[in-house]
Amino acid sequence: MRVDRLRRGPDIVHVHRRGSSYSGPLLRLKLVRRPPEEPGSRVAIIVGSNVGKAVRRNRVRRRLREIIRIQGRRLRAAVDVVVIARPEAAQAKFRSLEAAVRQLLRKARLLEDGDRDSE
Repeated sequence: MRVDRLRRGPDIVHVHRRGSSYSGPLLRLKLVRRPPEEPGSRVAIIVGSNVGKAVRRNRVRRRLREIIRIQGRRLRAAVDVVVIARPEAAQAKFRSLEAAVRQLLRKARLLEDGDRDSE
């Protein structure tokens, strides 16, 4: 399934306020299911200044964007998702972040069946 960026401020605020929340040690995930007539999912990534200076924040943002690009193909429902990085994400390796995203998507029941840590 195609994953686009969630860009509009009011859309992000809507997901942040009304969305279901799933937390882990590295990330927090907020999501709202989209109406069936609106295909595809949209994702916003928030990496605040509490994660570190600009270089660290951008590294975390780039890693999360790539992980979402890979995992987004396996989403089973059209959703709007906001991924919020915790300060611990700055020290995490790519594989740790990938596992954290996969775990939260599974907890939210968004990943297709049969996709146990295959990649």
